[in-house]
Amino acid sequence: MGTDHTAEFDSSDLRTNKVVFILAYLWILFFIPLAAAPESRAGRFHANQGLLLLIFGVCFSVLASLFGVFGGVPVIGFLFRLCSGVIVWVGGAASLAAFIYQLVNIINGRAVELPVIGRFQLIK
Repeated sequence: MGTDHTAEFDSSDLRTNKVVFILAYLWILFFIPLAAAPESRAGRFHANQGLLLLIFGVCFSVLASLFGVFGGVPVIGFLFRLCSGVIVWVGGAASLAAFIYQLVNIINGRAVELPVIGRFQLIK
């Protein structure tokens, strides 16, 4: 799974801002920890992870849309529609799993990177 960064952050910050950190993983709300706890290093960490999850979801949506555009092509259009549906399902399931993974970590007072995509740092 992702790298555990819990020891890098203040434990009281991880305990008191749980709700704010959870909001970071709800699509466009990734910026909430930056606004609600601007001095929190853990807040920046979770905002970054939330932004990565948002970008991941948008990429899957764009990819599914690209396949969906070709769904009207005669003879093979059904294959494009099928691929689009599979991409939407896989992307949605992966996003939900990542949200639940981070929800459990936050509730347990831990700061853990998202698997695979969590190592990228866009918010410093």
